[in-house]
Amino acid sequence: MLDLFKLDPERVRWDLVESEDGLYRLMVHHARGRVVETFRTREQALARIHKLEELLLRALEADCSQSESPQ
Repeated sequence: MLDLFKLDPERVRWDLVESEDGLYRLMVHHARGRVVETFRTREQALARIHKLEELLLRALEADCSQSESPQ
């Protein structure tokens, strides 16, 4: 499973792969690096994807507000 979402101006890609041992490996690729986590169920991995999207959006908003504030 592969998906993309846009954080202006960067693109975030995530891959969710079921491994041979039945675990699910989530890889989230973003401008600052990559997050790799393993889950027992697909539902746990999908819930984490939503949480990571929220965290990345908050980080982007924080960066934008810091760059807009006078020094």
